[in-house]
Amino acid sequence: MPEKLPFTINELVENPWNEMRVYSLNEDQKKELVDNKKIVKNEYFFRNGTEWAEHSHKKPQLLLVLEGQLIHRVNNNNYVQNTNDLLIMPADLPHTAHADKDIHLYWFTKHK
Repeated sequence: MPEKLPFTINELVENPWNEMRVYSLNEDQKKELVDNKKIVKNEYFFRNGTEWAEHSHKKPQLLLVLEGQLIHRVNNNNYVQNTNDLLIMPADLPHTAHADKDIHLYWFTKHK
């Protein structure tokens, strides 16, 4: 079960994203994150059953599920994201992912 975000959205955006965690956001936190100008936001839609083979990212990222369910697997551990769940994905962390339902998400990265 995801925990509640233990700090403000501004602190989240300013802090390094180097620890894999899933947090549950309320509507105000979600809006504040989506509207934040200090990070780059991309919007994606994926169908149920979409799978991503093991990969990693050069930059850390945040993934906010707006609708659906996304499951990441890292070191034999599953990180499940449901609607309004935010995942912190550190850079260079090998992982797989699977959409268990149709998903709509935002993918955030920091400005260069």
